[in-house]
Amino acid sequence: ARVNAAGTALDFSTLLGGTDEDFGQRIALGGDGLVYVLGSTNSRDFPVRNAANGRGHGDYDGFLVKIDPEASRLLYATYVGGDGEDHLAGLAVTATGEVWIAGLTTSSDLPVTGSYQDHLAGVKDALLAKLSADGAHWLAMSYFGGSQTANHSEVGADWCTDLSLGTDGKIYLTGETYSS
Repeated sequence: ARVNAAGTALDFSTLLGGTDEDFGQRIALGGDGLVYVLGSTNSRDFPVRNAANGRGHGDYDGFLVKIDPEASRLLYATYVGGDGEDHLAGLAVTATGEVWIAGLTTSSDLPVTGSYQDHLAGVKDALLAKLSADGAHWLAMSYFGGSQTANHSEVGADWCTDLSLGTDGKIYLTGETYSS
């Protein structure tokens, strides 16, 4: 939904999702007014378009959508994830419309590319990915996490809760870890 600048009226409101559970987690605006939304879904009929990943795989998959400034047209919508559980929490849009996302994954089969870490190291790792401006392919996708820690119920669990792009071109992540 978008509310006018005075906070007195609704400019538009729309629904997004499939027939099961869909959770929006973050929203960001591109410099050109385009709207980016990410979250998680277990809907196998989530509306995909121009997608890097056209189908859901696990219990929950992340999703990322790009919508025109008036919410009248879905420019792209893609699933994010693999055979496990994937949840997204961090979102940042570059000046050229590429999108960085972060979250958590239990999937062992992510389409890793340009990676910092190429495999799932614990029971749950952070996920870091960069999607092309047209939404059609991954420019980068990586696991980010450590191994198991003894005597803890979340052994080897790591996840990102947010990310930010610095003016220095670097990616800044925040999250939690239970890895040694």
